[in-house]
Amino acid sequence: MFGISFWKLILSIVIGLVVVGSEKFPPVLRNMFLWMSSVRWITDSMRGTFEHELRIQEQKNNLKKLSR
Repeated sequence: MFGISFWKLILSIVIGLVVVGSEKFPPVLRNMFLWMSSVRWITDSMRGTFEHELRIQEQKNNLKKLSR
């Protein structure tokens, strides 16, 4: 899951509970996952835009080659 082993995940949860406290941990965890979701959406959008622009550039290059 996310390239993290089970024990690293457990250790991260325990450290989070110690640092933040049990009362504040669920909202902090929820906000962290919302933030990660937003970052993932932004990177997917940027990747899609980049790939689209790359395809357009390749098509332009192919048209230039054909017109010669």
